[in-house]
Amino acid sequence: MIQSIEMLEKYIPPSQPNNKFIKRITAYIPIREQGLNVLVRKNQNISFIHETVLRMIAVGINNIDIMSKSLGLTGDVYKEIIAQMAIDDLVFVSTATLGLTGKGEHALQKLQKVVTENVRINKVFVHGISGSILPEEPKHIVRRPLPSDVYLEPTVQVDIGYFKKHFEEISNIYQAEQLGRILGLETPNPGELYKIIDIAYEEIRFIPVTCFVFLNESRKEFSFSFENDHDMSIMSTAVNQLNSYSTGMQKIFDAPIPNSHKIVVDTPKMDARLASLIEILAERKKTKVDTLDIEERYFCSRSLLDGEERDMMIHCDDFKTEELVISTPRLRILLEDGELLHYLCNSSSKRLIINYNKNEYGADKAAARLKQKLPNHIDLQLLANEEVNGISNDTIIFYPQMTIKSNYQTVDTKYGGKKLLKKESYAFFDVEMTKREYMAIVPESD
Repeated sequence: MIQSIEMLEKYIPPSQPNNKFIKRITAYIPIREQGLNVLVRKNQNISFIHETVLRMIAVGINNIDIMSKSLGLTGDVYKEIIAQMAIDDLVFVSTATLGLTGKGEHALQKLQKVVTENVRINKVFVHGISGSILPEEPKHIVRRPLPSDVYLEPTVQVDIGYFKKHFEEISNIYQAEQLGRILGLETPNPGELYKIIDIAYEEIRFIPVTCFVFLNESRKEFSFSFENDHDMSIMSTAVNQLNSYSTGMQKIFDAPIPNSHKIVVDTPKMDARLASLIEILAERKKTKVDTLDIEERYFCSRSLLDGEERDMMIHCDDFKTEELVISTPRLRILLEDGELLHYLCNSSSKRLIINYNKNEYGADKAAARLKQKLPNHIDLQLLANEEVNGISNDTIIFYPQMTIKSNYQTVDTKYGGKKLLKKESYAFFDVEMTKREYMAIVPESD
């Protein structure tokens, strides 16, 4: 089964009664990266001279002068040795004699002593909203989102007291770090965490998560459904930060597309076909379903889930695409998607045609960056539309097999007249239509 079908289920929005699904976005959640200065206890082999001193004391030779002469050491050197052993709590000094401490007796039995060492644990990650300590570095963590990305501000503050309360979790992170070094062919003596001293450094990072955006049509208010937000703390934080006009959540609004016109499509019919596909995908979780039945419902003209269009471009080779044509009024935002850009540069398509509005802010620079990145085997053709009205809808052509066309619907909100764009996309698995659409954009093909 092709990869795009396997990805479908993650694009199905959850149900929110009384709220209308608007779009699916990637939002960035804050993560606090901390470094901690700690004390670690380790077992260390005792030196031969320390072992000899301990054995002499154990058999009753505990006079300092007698021991010094027996060992052939000068008084000053011997005193330095005894002083260090006393600091390590291996012996105690009483007038001119020595005695074994509990640690000294243990060291004599094991020929090891326990020492403490200052260590720094790097990359301790704390979720900036829930406050939970993450067991390992999150995947896809970034230093900062792109200027157009939606992100949340951290709400959880942590201090040294916080980490002391979570001593066991920090200890587990330290042990995992040491295990990684051992597996990396290093052979350290890891020891065990003894004491957390202070915070060495702190930086704010971000991780991407999927967010489904909904709108209550009567109140014009947002609701959200975030990935892995089981206690809905991220959702409530997002709503609070949106209402307080935080910078990151203001990125959720869209600039209207001027002169946007709707393509004519039999929406109920297309939606019904999508519903049929979703139904069989749900059915295969309960019982065995013929792959051909799934593919038959997938490869038919139908509505698309928000996110499918991107996946189809990423996996355009699955559709035997000889030439990929992208006609869009939002080229800059499209090409900010690093993963999509990577796959476009590594597809087997022989030709990539980009049709964009010349007056779109940043579009020329985005097109130039694409030209620099593309490998030589892909022929890039840039079509800059200079008409006043220009392009107002997306058309993606997977020539010669399929075409995707999209409408942009402007959605009103209660937030100071700001707007959202709801994108409605439709796939047409129609070779003749695909040829017509291709010729309308690229009238003189090679």
